[in-house]
Amino acid sequence: MRIDRISKQEDVQVRELIWKTFLRFDAVDYSEEGVKDFYAYLMRDDLFERLIFLGAYEEDILIGVMAMCEGHISLFFVDEHYHRKGVGKALFQSMLRSQKQMIITVNSSLYAKEVYEHLGFRAINHEIEAGGIRYIPMLYTKNGYLL
Repeated sequence: MRIDRISKQEDVQVRELIWKTFLRFDAVDYSEEGVKDFYAYLMRDDLFERLIFLGAYEEDILIGVMAMCEGHISLFFVDEHYHRKGVGKALFQSMLRSQKQMIITVNSSLYAKEVYEHLGFRAINHEIEAGGIRYIPMLYTKNGYLL
């Protein structure tokens, strides 16, 4: 497996992997409005300009994606056939090495909460619902940084 920066030219592959994985694991916890809002966000024209994308590849096949901006993880999806095989951890560790921020935040889906906890995140609030999207705000402190 290799981890590389994703270019705009891979946008179709990236969006397909994210959408397929979202529908399988996350959409069940969203209202119809939330699913539509997530899709609209995923299809934004400026998505690849706003976020830094990393991809996990098995040979030349994209198997995982993480996107981040200013210390906040916006998108983090791994193909279901590669769950629990270290792909997400490798993506996260690679992204961490590239970030200067001491605090990393994420609005975790209900499904991914346990994954983030395994990576060292902790919930900083209870579940929130906004616009049909349910999430748990979480925080990771880098290198033992104390709040």
